Amino acid sequence: KVVKENIFPTLKKYFETLYRQFSYGLLGEKAMEVSYFLEINF
Repeated sequence: KVVKENIFPTLKKYFETLYRQFSYGLLGEKAMEVSYFLEINF
């Protein structure tokens, strides 16, 4: 139970960090690759 409760805040923090990196454009190039890939395949 303790482990489970500790995992979720960590995951939340991890995804918030990823989202922040996207927001600031650090992963902008990768995001463009992904959206380009999605356009081709969908």
